[in-house]
Amino acid sequence: MNYSDVAELGLGFASIMQGWQEPVKITGIANGTNDVSRTVPGETWEYCQLATFNLVTDAVVGNRDTHWYINDGDGDTIYETAASNAVAASANLLAYAGIGLQYNTAASGVSKVDLPGIILPSGWTIGFHIVGMDAGDALSAVVFVMRRIPSDIASGDRYHANVDYWRAAWQKLAASQMQSTIGG
Repeated sequence: MNYSDVAELGLGFASIMQGWQEPVKITGIANGTNDVSRTVPGETWEYCQLATFNLVTDAVVGNRDTHWYINDGDGDTIYETAASNAVAASANLLAYAGIGLQYNTAASGVSKVDLPGIILPSGWTIGFHIVGMDAGDALSAVVFVMRRIPSDIASGDRYHANVDYWRAAWQKLAASQMQSTIGG
């Protein structure tokens, strides 16, 4: 199984669902905040079509490492990828993550990464975190464009998605990516 297999399964499932698309804007983020996320509420299952944030770093020397992630309802990380290259002091980064985006990571300017088309059950979280965030660094333009599916439809017998299946599929994918990264 590879990434495209899993992504296709996820998008195939979502395409037969009723639902709607909704931008979820996160505002009022204090300077120095290093983690911003969207937790799927109880009334829907969702998948993220596009997410974005703007990071403006202050002049304090040091790199900021940015990552997109998906956590299951237990808080376990199911998926994580770098949102950009290391961001230095006095930089401006506009980071995008979306289904089907071509990887083009940068340390400043515009950075794009592909997101998996996995359906997130109620209680799952999608977000980003920044390691090395300084108190003067600022986040803005945080938006998650979510495809929302009513959970009474998503959890019905005809459309039931087994959370254990998704967890196992993502763990298998992560293991295969780790093997290819370390040359195994």
